[in-house]
Amino acid sequence: IRARGGDGVLGIARNFRIIDVDRSGQLDKQEFNRAIQLFRAGLSPEEVDGLFAKYDSDNSGTVSIDEYLRAVRGAISKTRRAIVNRIFATMDADGSGELTIEDMKLRYN
Repeated sequence: IRARGGDGVLGIARNFRIIDVDRSGQLDKQEFNRAIQLFRAGLSPEEVDGLFAKYDSDNSGTVSIDEYLRAVRGAISKTRRAIVNRIFATMDADGSGELTIEDMKLRYN
C-alpha cells in the first residue's frame, strides 16, 4: 500500500472503500483476499490467512475500517505521540485523563 502512495489516512480509507465491494463497512475474507491480490503482495494462502487473523483483532470474522487503519498505518511515531499527549493535556482542563464536554466548554467558548 505504501509503495502505491496510499499510506496516508485518506488514502488508506479510500483503498478500504474500493475493496469493500458490498459496502458493508467490513471486509470479509473474500474481499480481503481480493485486496491482497490487487496489491500484488505475493503472499501464500496461509500467509493471507495469518494476515487476515492479525487484521481482524476482535475475531469477528471481518475487518472493520478501524482494524484496517490500525494494521496498515501502524503505531504512531514518538514525536506524533508526544504532540497528541501535549494537546490532550491542554484540552483536559480538570486533569482527569478524560476529555469531557465540560473540558471542551472550558477551552472553547
